[in-house]
Amino acid sequence: MFTWRRLKNLLNKNERAGEMLRYYTLWGEKLRDTYEKVEELRRIPRSIQVIGMGGSGIVGYIIKDMVYGKGLPIDIHIFNSPNIPRHRIKKSLNILVSHSGNTIEVLEAAKLIKEVGGEAIIITSDGLMEDIADRYGWRLYKIEPAPLPRLALPQLIAPILKILRHRLRLGEIAKSSKRLDRYIRSQIMGRGGGEAFKISRALYGIKPVIYYTDGNESIAYRFKAMLNENSKHEAYTSYIPEIFHNQIEIYTSALDSLHTPYILMGDDIYTKILKEFLIRRRIYYIDWMPMKTRDILYRYLAGIALHDVTSIYLAVMKGVDPYTTPSISMYKELIREWSS
Repeated sequence: MFTWRRLKNLLNKNERAGEMLRYYTLWGEKLRDTYEKVEELRRIPRSIQVIGMGGSGIVGYIIKDMVYGKGLPIDIHIFNSPNIPRHRIKKSLNILVSHSGNTIEVLEAAKLIKEVGGEAIIITSDGLMEDIADRYGWRLYKIEPAPLPRLALPQLIAPILKILRHRLRLGEIAKSSKRLDRYIRSQIMGRGGGEAFKISRALYGIKPVIYYTDGNESIAYRFKAMLNENSKHEAYTSYIPEIFHNQIEIYTSALDSLHTPYILMGDDIYTKILKEFLIRRRIYYIDWMPMKTRDILYRYLAGIALHDVTSIYLAVMKGVDPYTTPSISMYKELIREWSS
């Protein structure tokens, strides 16, 4: 059993994990600074498509959840692929998000949007996307780079928040960001490792299936991705209530259970039914309740930060490097070869 003292000793010896954790304490500041610098659009779109991969693409899922949570009449679609339906391109504002500016799938999507004659804006820190914005005459939001794309979430989401400022009916971003600062320092990385340590210890040695309902997809999707990237850990997501019509049959008994449910709880009947079902089957599960607050931006960024830090703690427990992603690097080499 891992103790906080044991994990803390390992963290003190792991410089790159420490660098990642320190960056989370800057998230509120990065959000404030980026938001204040970017310009608003004159025309506020009713239909949006967010195109991005990995740590850049997650911003679309957060915006989608925020729109759902507020019940707003904004049509939003997310594409983790260059294959955007042609009929939607001209009807929407296409937001291309790439931290590096060199993501091949996003570059290919940009070519398609230009070919069809669509409107686009680009969010990036550098790279070829900056050249494309200049060449095509598209609006460019150039952000401050982070050590890793997946750490740059505040910078990547701030321009979209500014674009949708009035439609999302957000409160003061400064207040949300300062609350985020306090939460990360006290609740996540505070005394005894906080909630992130408790969750990482619970996940050690198990393969989670992260169950989520409407409004929690971004937290589930991001947590799964960070367990994969940072922790090199097998994890999956699954949508409630669809699981009750297929996947629930894998939980016939505790002995047959190869994966452990991790439930993002809500006030809905479906997550409560799932818990009751697992209790009756005597199957071990973990549940986490997203915070209840009217500050919807804080709700999502705090939930994501908590689970990001959890994945770094788990990586250190397992003795793997949370910083590097060698398999993803190999894929990028292969896609460059095949695309040339």
